[in-house]
Amino acid sequence: MLRYRMQEDVDQLMKKFWEIEEVTSSNLSTLSDEERACEDHFRRNVRRDERGRYVVRLPLKHSPTTLGNTKRHAEDRFHKLEKRFEKDKKLKQNYSMQMNEYLELDHLEPCSNQTCSDLIPANYLPHHPVFKDSSTTTKLRVVFDGSAKSTSGIAFNDLLMIGPNMQRDLFSILVSFRFHSYVFTADIKQMYRQIRLHPADTNLQCI
Repeated sequence: MLRYRMQEDVDQLMKKFWEIEEVTSSNLSTLSDEERACEDHFRRNVRRDERGRYVVRLPLKHSPTTLGNTKRHAEDRFHKLEKRFEKDKKLKQNYSMQMNEYLELDHLEPCSNQTCSDLIPANYLPHHPVFKDSSTTTKLRVVFDGSAKSTSGIAFNDLLMIGPNMQRDLFSILVSFRFHSYVFTADIKQMYRQIRLHPADTNLQCI
């Protein structure tokens, strides 16, 4: 009986947790047209692969053909980064470790000649290091710049729809902490990198 009661209590607690975190219908009713379109795009295109990983398509609102050339600017930014590496060997070592980790975890793959050919609209993302001294794990992060303008004046980010903010405001989150005796938090390692990009869109995230 005691074991059953404990299990029942845990089930009720988990039910309350998901109810607290649930996005309410009132929030969904206030979405803009673009946010609704982005939600619809996600529902129509999201799937799970054989390993259970989510696979998504980019929520494009404009054709990639509106992008100008992006490779030259990305190369120029990378050459400047290499000059920093010549002056700072430790930076080069840490940066290389980060990029190699992308390869080892299959979060990055070598680009085939066919994928990178001029026949397919391709977008090249400049990248640079960002330091966060307060981080207890990785103090250096590689950041990919989707706001860099192409030769047409349009950036990669300009092609994408902006979806709704699925998180509640900070005040509501803090207040919810006062309703219960116990709370738990979790940090999902490399959260955004756990979601795979559909192969049809990988040519828009070249480096």
